[in-house]
Amino acid sequence: MVKKFCKDNNELIPEDLQKMDCNTLIAQVRQYLESKRYLVLFDDVWNEKFCDEFEHALIKNNKGSRIIVTTRMMHVAEYFKKKFHVHVHKLQPLSFKKAQELFCNNAFRSEPLGQCPAELEDISNEIVKKCEGLPLAIVAISGLLSTKPENIFEWENVIKNLRMELKRNPHLTSLTRILSLSYDHLPNRLKSCMLYFGIYPEDYTINRKRLTRQWMAEGFVIINEEDIRPLEEVAEEYLTELIQRSLVNVSTDGFDGKVKSCHVHDGTVGITRRFSIAVREDEQVTKDLTNTNTSNSGIRAIFIFNKGELSKGFMNGLSAKFKLLKVLEPEPYKSYSSS
Repeated sequence: MVKKFCKDNNELIPEDLQKMDCNTLIAQVRQYLESKRYLVLFDDVWNEKFCDEFEHALIKNNKGSRIIVTTRMMHVAEYFKKKFHVHVHKLQPLSFKKAQELFCNNAFRSEPLGQCPAELEDISNEIVKKCEGLPLAIVAISGLLSTKPENIFEWENVIKNLRMELKRNPHLTSLTRILSLSYDHLPNRLKSCMLYFGIYPEDYTINRKRLTRQWMAEGFVIINEEDIRPLEEVAEEYLTELIQRSLVNVSTDGFDGKVKSCHVHDGTVGITRRFSIAVREDEQVTKDLTNTNTSNSGIRAIFIFNKGELSKGFMNGLSAKFKLLKVLEPEPYKSYSSS
């Protein structure tokens, strides 16, 4: 929180911040907020005791400050009532008009004001109704359809699988399978790139240049013989397409109009070819690697989200042990100024 407050207000982050214990950090936050009116948002909270961690840090200074917490679980919201004066706002499904507007703005981005072509009005309304006002479903499906030619044949071909799923479960409780249609319809060149986001922690902000270079190192970015563009440009095109399909979210834009950083909401788990570790010391990394069946599994990439320093000898040992290693990222949590 201290880092975020300082960054948002263009203030210097205290140099000794990493050395502070919990009580000192709490005092630091309270001192910072004492004379301020603040609004703090905690997004997508899963742990019901999360509020215990910051209860004493967010000072009550009678200046009209507010805390907003979003969660998918009602018991989390109920737990907050033990510590704070809480108003629980249950999100309601979008009205048909609003759902239709969201769908059209996403599916028909190339049209003025997201205008739906006349020949697609009926099928568009059918999709919107079946989504029952759930924004996540609307965005996912419209994002998929935005990549298809705007004709009835193409749309019918895409949504026939969707219709079957919706008939099986009209209340969209199997939303995961519906959303997977967006992935299933990705070109093969983009599927590995999309799965690569599973390496990163949930909602982690990823530097664009770092991500595209990882794709390139892994061999995901392929150029046809006729294509004379550099690999970097093709990799950025891949990322742009994933963003247009609403599978990847833009975090920040650069001054040149390019995406500077991005994120996905949840990661995907697959066969162990890329290993991600979040620890503090060399010994724990070694333990994690030793206790897994990864030594002979053909690891292609190792990401160490480490808060301490890793020795040169340790790093050399990793690269020697994993012969098929293409990407070794020892400190992705550091921020980089490069766009």
